Amino acid sequence: MMSKDPRGGAVRCRSVDGSLRRENAESVACADSQTAGSSELHSALLHRPWTSVELMVSSDIACTSAVGLRRSRDTEDTSFDNRLPKDYKDTEKYVQSFRYDLILKAGLDMARNKVEDAFYGSRLRLNGLKLIKKSKTVKVGDTLDFILGEDKEIDSVNLKRVIFKKVIGETRDADKYKVILRTWKNLQLPKNDVYKD
Repeated sequence: MMSKDPRGGAVRCRSVDGSLRRENAESVACADSQTAGSSELHSALLHRPWTSVELMVSSDIACTSAVGLRRSRDTEDTSFDNRLPKDYKDTEKYVQSFRYDLILKAGLDMARNKVEDAFYGSRLRLNGLKLIKKSKTVKVGDTLDFILGEDKEIDSVNLKRVIFKKVIGETRDADKYKVILRTWKNLQLPKNDVYKD
């Protein structure tokens, strides 16, 4: 939280840990440079004249935005698969496109013909729904399941799973994308957690 310092010439920013720190008014940025993540906002603040009221309000927005960014980074990894076992593996892969079959093949290091056999055997799922088209484009956050079988006695499903975590970049000729995929090679989950249709 940013406010006018009664001693003049500075503003005060309450950091994430609750402590107050003083900053020069010209910087109009949150005291903790690691917390300040909104460069566009800070740049806009620095390149125009401000009244004292505008300065206080805009600085408050900048610090609030920065704290929000810090918190979103801290919780980013737990927003995925927080009810799943922790024996996953995150790997960087290069893919030509974001087609379902290419992402699954890359994540599981599986031959393409096995992916095709699973598709025609109705054993592929996207976010819990039966895959209708193996060339369907997937996006960050999507869950791709390769069903291995069912245990009817305990009403569970055995599967391999890939979660599309992140796009890092692309190659210079833009024909391949570098992605991060989170994979489980052997999962057993309740049927209700796997099938959403």
